[in-house]
Amino acid sequence: MHLMRFNSRPGKRVHPEASIRNTSCAVLAILASCFLIPVNAAAESNFAQLSENWRLTGRLQLDGAMYDSQNPLFQDDTGVRRGRIALKGKLWDVVSMKFEYELSGSTPGPKSMWVRQQFGKHTTLTVGHFKEPFSLQNSTSSRYNTFMERALSNMGSPGYRLGAKLVSYDKYWSVATGVTGGALNDKYQMDNEGVGFFARAVMRPVSHKNSLVHIGLSSEIRKYDLTDSIQLRSRPESDLTDVRLVDTLALTNLDRSLRIATEFAMKRKAVHFEAEYLTLQVDRIGAAQLDFSGWYAQAGWFITGESRRYRRSTASFTNTRPDNPFGAWEIALRYSELDLNSAEIAGGSESNIGVALNWYATDDIRVSLNYIDASADPAATGLNDDVSVIQARFQFIF
Repeated sequence: MHLMRFNSRPGKRVHPEASIRNTSCAVLAILASCFLIPVNAAAESNFAQLSENWRLTGRLQLDGAMYDSQNPLFQDDTGVRRGRIALKGKLWDVVSMKFEYELSGSTPGPKSMWVRQQFGKHTTLTVGHFKEPFSLQNSTSSRYNTFMERALSNMGSPGYRLGAKLVSYDKYWSVATGVTGGALNDKYQMDNEGVGFFARAVMRPVSHKNSLVHIGLSSEIRKYDLTDSIQLRSRPESDLTDVRLVDTLALTNLDRSLRIATEFAMKRKAVHFEAEYLTLQVDRIGAAQLDFSGWYAQAGWFITGESRRYRRSTASFTNTRPDNPFGAWEIALRYSELDLNSAEIAGGSESNIGVALNWYATDDIRVSLNYIDASADPAATGLNDDVSVIQARFQFIF
């Protein structure tokens, strides 16, 4: 559920031609040349040493959903939510790379494809195609979010983009800043989406293994070309449908946009809580300014006593490791809202209530069951619409 139609389901994926693959390799080679590679280290390295630093990773998410609604467009379905594979590793002690591709799901195509240089222990510079650091739920990997899908407000978060970012962190704080352009599509062509400057700052006044207080602020300002357009819309926190209850349709005559997200999260042993509020301001040429907003709040509890793990380098939550031979069990409750009505744009307003039950069988296998009650008052059609969803997921990561 992203800006600029990132959440739209593309048509049948066309495999990139050889020339496109060659172009992408050339782009990555140019990005790599931006870094200072220690020549003496390269001379001492050999192929065997380099191959030990690389590993293949991936994720598979199989979903099924049943919809209860008066809207006949909602149809029960099953499918692959994500089927992602990645190769990542180090070239030298301070230089690493990652190549990641989504093979199926709702948004197939290149994901993380970057070169990264380490400066000191806690500072990195990344150049390439990466997910822009913005908000807590967007920064947390889809593998580790409590619910199967991110909350409604994630509609306004930027996704993967080409650019550069500088990240630095310590025990009690994290900062990230940089510049990005458009995103690579499944044909390895860059969408024209202007130029954006972003920053994210997080403070952790409490930062321990079983206790955490996370306070953050994310922002992005983006300048558009006259030919650019954006469309804001959201599925009802279920990806196995193309129905969007809220939708602004295409917004044109764009000048610039400003996104701001405030973040709060905490955990105390087996209990955790998080909430975010996002605003998106769109300035247009010769038309009224648009203001959209959304928020969510959620709480969870590990029945089996585990504590949600946190990664300081990305200021986000990471994978849960069961402490018991029968796995970890978690229950959670979430409420979210999204308002896409502003000036003459009647995109609709939606509120959702969600309940989640998660079983972490191992570090790598997770089974999730979600219930979502979504209500649009009104929907983008101008009429009230609602749907109840029961959905399940089997997830395997390696």
